[in-house]
Amino acid sequence: PSSPASAMTLERLVTEAAAADIAVHAWMHVLALEGSDRTVIAALEAEGRLVEPPPGTAGTPWLCPDHAANRAMLAEAAARLAARGVAGVHLDYVRLENPGGCVCKASRAAFEKRTGLKPTTWPADVVGEGRFAREYQVFQSESVTALIREIAAAVRGATNRVALSAAVFPDRRMAARLHQDWPGWVSAGLLDALCPMNYELDAARFEARLDDILEAVPPGRRVAVVPGIGTNAAVPGPDAFDAARQIAGCRRRGLAGF
Repeated sequence: PSSPASAMTLERLVTEAAAADIAVHAWMHVLALEGSDRTVIAALEAEGRLVEPPPGTAGTPWLCPDHAANRAMLAEAAARLAARGVAGVHLDYVRLENPGGCVCKASRAAFEKRTGLKPTTWPADVVGEGRFAREYQVFQSESVTALIREIAAAVRGATNRVALSAAVFPDRRMAARLHQDWPGWVSAGLLDALCPMNYELDAARFEARLDDILEAVPPGRRVAVVPGIGTNAAVPGPDAFDAARQIAGCRRRGLAGF
């Protein structure tokens, strides 16, 4: 929810933007808790709702996608944003923080229920070279996809007038390692817009990566591809000339925007 001290409420922003013919898409952190109040994080941790990384893996506070209360909270938050008149809801951090994912009690219970597999040594059986490690990787990707599906249903509702977009890693292999199966989301029609974070310094590399992304978008799929250009996200970022070249690359391909 917006802080009462916000300079402009979302409702006022939507109203004033509409008068200027600008569509507002609300940007939503999904699983990462960066910037959240410490008391909120502590309460979530006490309820067992945070990601528990595998032993020896460092991590910051993230929400576990296998916890039912987290999924309900996120779907409700997205629905509240949609009800405020925005044109779209944009999802960020819709993945897991590291390849090891989460090995908390909720994840174990969900894994056993969904697969029928019964690890005897937890979490050793599902991480590293564990006997169920491959199945667990697939399971965790499916957990994030299931969360996207619930959020999409909540945002679109009966009217289907609110667009759903997501920021994703442009490298499909990296995205898959972090359980972000965006090619699957596109194929399933879960997104209206795909926003790959194509943060490249060089325009030629930007376009090569862009073509690789477009190969993963099935022909005829009604999904807009709106690449992110890393003018401030990449270090160092492209200068004005290279940023303009990257924009031109998007336009040559007939993309929906950048």
